[in-house]
Amino acid sequence: MPTDTKKQRSPPAKAEAIRTQLAKRRTQAQSTKRQQLQDPSTRKEEAKRRLKATVDHRYQQQRHPPIVSQRSAGRYTSFKRK
Repeated sequence: MPTDTKKQRSPPAKAEAIRTQLAKRRTQAQSTKRQQLQDPSTRKEEAKRRLKATVDHRYQQQRHPPIVSQRSAGRYTSFKRK
């Protein structure tokens, strides 16, 4: 039997410790994000990134329109089938 055994935490105490650790991480991440958003250069970069993502998405949709199955293709045509 080892002499320097650690006392095991009870399950509720362990769960509480994990919760507080996660809460600390979350608040640190939020404050870091808040500081970044207050910085004008970061805000500008974030806006540029979002705009670029939107433009890229629209461009991709123009180049590759949604695939329409053959069954539903008839609904979108302007002529009548005989």
